[in-house]
Formats: sequence, structure tokens, C-alpha cells
Amino acid sequence: MKKLFSILFSLFIIGFMLSGCGISGGSAIAAIKFSKPVFYVDVNCATKLDYKVYPSTSKNYRVGYTTSQEGGFSLSNGVITITNAMNFEPVLVSIQSGSLTDSCYVVRKIYPSKTVLVHSKTPEITNYSQSSVYTTLNSVTLVSGNSTTFSMIGDFTSYFNPETGRVENYSLSDSNKYHEVSGEIFSFEMESSDPTVCSVSQDNKNLIVTAGDKVGSAIITVYLIDSDGNRVEYARNSNTYKSYSRIQINVVPACTDSRLVVNNNVETGVKDEDNSYHYSLGVTTIAPNAVPEEYKLYLLDENSNIIENSAVYNEVVLTGIGNNVGNATITKEYIANASNEPNYLKISITNNSGEGITFNSTDKIVISGSNLA
Repeated sequence: MKKLFSILFSLFIIGFMLSGCGISGGSAIAAIKFSKPVFYVDVNCATKLDYKVYPSTSKNYRVGYTTSQEGGFSLSNGVITITNAMNFEPVLVSIQSGSLTDSCYVVRKIYPSKTVLVHSKTPEITNYSQSSVYTTLNSVTLVSGNSTTFSMIGDFTSYFNPETGRVENYSLSDSNKYHEVSGEIFSFEMESSDPTVCSVSQDNKNLIVTAGDKVGSAIITVYLIDSDGNRVEYARNSNTYKSYSRIQINVVPACTDSRLVVNNNVETGVKDEDNSYHYSLGVTTIAPNAVPEEYKLYLLDENSNIIENSAVYNEVVLTGIGNNVGNATITKEYIANASNEPNYLKISITNNSGEGITFNSTDKIVISGSNLA
């Protein structure tokens, strides 16, 4: 009997300690909080003002809502709908359960007047300026099987200021008017002109473009849509347009090797850890202002076939290493449809100095680029 009593007493003590540590939840509500400080909503789109109670095990509570003003909207059981955009102003909605309260703003969603898709690897993503927003990326090259991310940048004419509770206008010179069209506020409809070449999806922040195994080009189009799934429209010069951004994706084969023709000899480069290739230029002398010394670069795929795709070669970056080649100018040109030979990249090294340049074994040219694997 004493042993049984000892066990029961121990269980009671353990249960009391766990309860004191908050392991088991109670039924009384201790706090209530909206899921967002600001809800951006579309006109005529019913939006639930989500909230949470703490602890999550709370039961048998009731909530009520009050608003800072009336007009232009309806609110029923925590669902708000902007019914008249002309009469609607940002409204402060408060929720109450007993003595517990919380508040949030409801603001009509503010759409950008213009948008552009920005590649995450370009400086535009961290430099919101007029030039970056209006500079269209005509195309981006992507190696088959790889993925890359984009963000949408918008030109906004106004913004909601939570300190004043009002929608305020940007000045034309305010660089803050150019910022990301966030997936936390806006919704997108995405399509690819050829899903076998590349597809497009979305995570919490970025638009993700994934290349398939097929080599080719496809147009990615991203539309802004409202909460009901309708494509957003904007008016300009008495016409109505869909709000979207578009970019071309060129999917190319992965380059796994390269060859450089130096003085009619085919050289195999030394591959570095970053997938760049180092080539020796041999012993060559270039007289001042002489005809450029020319080399031919061939890129190879995983089957050792020569790649004949201009997008792959256009991504190549050339760098000269060495005291002598550093005094020369290096340029590149894609050569297609050359007689009796595959397409290649012509590399020209020009001596613009007043003295002759002689390359030795320490002078190298480095071939690098995002398409090299």
C-alpha cells in the first residue's frame, strides 16, 4: 500500500510541475491578435480578417468588431468587403473579447502602374531606381536542368502610411516609389509559352524559373491578379490593359569542357574549382598597333559535342592573367556559319601600347561564365 501511495504521489507532483511549466493548455483566453497589422484588400473581394487567440486551446470565447469609421465597406463576422472604392478610406478595425483587444488597418490594395521582372543575379534587385525599373531584361540564359529566381519590381504612385493611417502619394523624384511587388501582398498568375523548355512557379518571395531538358527559348509572362483570381487591369489613354511583365528565357546545354585553338594547336585548358578554364597563350609577340592576335574557343557539352548556340558563348567572360597580357585588350565575337567549321567564339588580343608585347608561360587567358559546369 505504501508503495502504491508513493507512486501516486510522484505522479501528482510530476503533473503539477508540468502544469506549472505551461505544458498543458487552459480553456481561458489570455490574448487575441490579428495575423497582420495591415490587410490589403481588393474591391468587391471578401477578405477574412484572420486572428489568433492564445493559448490555442482557448474555448468558449466570443469576439466583436468595431471600426474607426463607416462608409464604402461592409463588415460581417470578421469578413470585410470594399463595396464602394470612391467612398472608401483606410479603416482601423478592432477586435475585442472581454477586456482583450487588438487592431489592424484595412487598406485598398495599391497596384503599381508599371512592372518589370528582375533577375536575382543582377544589381537591379538591390538598386531600386528609375533606370532599373524601366530597363527591360530582354532575355536570360539558363542551363538545362537548372533554376533561377526573379522578383517583380513595380512603379508605385502612392503608399499606405501606418503612422498617419492614410494613403499618401510619392513624389516623382522619390526613389522609394520603385520597390518589390511582394508575394505577401499581391497574387500572380504565371505562364510559360513552352513548358517543355521552362516552367515558372512561386515560393514565399520569389518567382522561380526552372529549365527542362529541352534546349530552346520560351516567354515567361507574369500577370497580377486580384483576390478572386481576375487579371488586374489599368487604364491609360482611354484604353484598358492587363498588368503583366514578360521575359524571354533561353535554355542552353551545359558546357562541361572547352578547347582553345592557339597558333593552330588545340589546347586543353586547366579547369579550376569554380569551373573556369585557364589557357596558356604560348610564346607570341604582338607588335605595337599590329593586327590583333586571334584565337578560337569551342565549348563542349557532356557528350564532347561542340555547342553551337550563341546564348552560351555570349555568357562567356574573358580575363587576362599575367604581366604581359594585362597590357593588352581582349575582345570576343561569336562566329556563326563559318565555312567548313563549327560555330565558335573568336577571341582577339590587341596591343594598344607603344611597345611590343611578348607572352610567355605565365600569361594566361581565363574562360568563365554561368554556363560552365
